[in-house]
Amino acid sequence: MNRPRPSRRQYVALFPGLGGKAQPMPAGLRDVLAPAWWVFETVDEVAGRIGLDPPSTLLAAPAHRAVEDDLRTELMLFGLSVGLHEVLAARAAPAALLGHSLGFLPAMVSAKAFTVEDGCRIIHIRHQALRRDPPPRRRNAVH
Repeated sequence: MNRPRPSRRQYVALFPGLGGKAQPMPAGLRDVLAPAWWVFETVDEVAGRIGLDPPSTLLAAPAHRAVEDDLRTELMLFGLSVGLHEVLAARAAPAALLGHSLGFLPAMVSAKAFTVEDGCRIIHIRHQALRRDPPPRRRNAVH
C-alpha cells in the first residue's frame, strides 16, 4: 500500500527538561535563533517584570560556566526550546510535540495551547511551588 507523501517535511520534537542545562550552548546560537528572537524578547520582558536579569544573556555564557538551577535558567531553556521550534517549524511541519518534565511547557506553547507569555508565567508559578517543597520531600507533578 502506497502512503501519500506529506507536502512538507515533518519532524517530531522532544523538548527537554532541566537536564538540558548541563549541555554547553553552541557558538552562533543567537544567529540560528534570529528569525524567532521575538520569543526571547517576550521571555526577557516577563523576566524583567519579576525582577530577573534577561535569560537570553545566558545563551552567551561560556561553556565551562556552571548554569544555576534557578528560575532564570528555566526561562532561558524554555525560550531556547520554543525559539528553536519556531525556526524549524518555518521549514517543516511538526508531526508530534513531546515534552519531558519542564519540557511539557515549550511543547504546549509550540502547539499554540498557551502563549509565550503564558508559558513564562506558568514556569514562574511552578518554580515557586517546587521551591516551597524542597528535597528530601517527595514531590510529584502532573502535567
